[in-house]
Amino acid sequence: MCIFFGNGINRINKNKSVKSWEELLVSLTESKNTLLDGVPNTLRYEHKISLMYNKNNQNTEDTVEKEAKIKIAEAMKKYPKNKIYDMLASLPVVDYMTTNYDSAFEKALNDIGFDVSTSYSGDMSEKRFSIHRYKKFTDRKGNIKRLWYVHGICEKPRSIMLGYDQYGGQLQKIGEYINGKYKINKTIIPGIKDKLSPRGNFDDSSWIELFFNSDVHFIGFGLPYDEIDLWWLLCRRSRLKKYHPDYNITNKIVFHDTIANKTDTSAKKRLLESLDVRYCPHLVLGKDYSPAYNEIIEEIK
Repeated sequence: MCIFFGNGINRINKNKSVKSWEELLVSLTESKNTLLDGVPNTLRYEHKISLMYNKNNQNTEDTVEKEAKIKIAEAMKKYPKNKIYDMLASLPVVDYMTTNYDSAFEKALNDIGFDVSTSYSGDMSEKRFSIHRYKKFTDRKGNIKRLWYVHGICEKPRSIMLGYDQYGGQLQKIGEYINGKYKINKTIIPGIKDKLSPRGNFDDSSWIELFFNSDVHFIGFGLPYDEIDLWWLLCRRSRLKKYHPDYNITNKIVFHDTIANKTDTSAKKRLLESLDVRYCPHLVLGKDYSPAYNEIIEEIK
């Protein structure tokens, strides 16, 4: 079993330093009225990057994006942990995945005696993408926890994934990994079909494997439709499971949603269920999400 968590866990903090994606995007430029309505955050980011371009300064694509990502990384570096992170850290789980860039969960691991033993930034391609970016934590008893940074990490601002340009590149690499064409340090990694075969084995070389060999529980992550890399992965897994039974995909994926109405029959619910993802709604009363997250964690146990 593994846990996939998102920025929803950060948002239960009362601390004003924890920002929404909209607030972070607004902060990129001086103008506060440039956030486009009805547009995914990935394209909002591309819009902001375009506004930051100044031909008179002769800035480059890299310098403009570096400036934007450093701003966002600095805003997230001091995110505090909270009780939900403490509960997640205490679960008997080895692998955690997150789209967050901050280190709040690392602080929760540190507090229960887990310290970083390996910080793997990968080969040259991992400067910008995050197919095998993780940190391994161990305690005095030798117990291990791995934290996979699916969309980059504050420590490496260039790796922070925000816009369509980077999402497109990440999506291509996910496809290469599944199809056995991805390389780590010039070595081709066997594809998912080979790893699922009777003679194959999973080598923990990427978080992508967890979607095929572990029961994945989503918590604190809304899975918005602009997360095209994750939606593609769920779609691809579903197709392989339905049309290619020789892949022998038997793991479960569970999406824990937080909703305001028990009778919610949203399009997302129907879509996920069609993709062989179990949909589990959890009622939120008012604006406090903590009881719902507590309920999810108890259910996961």
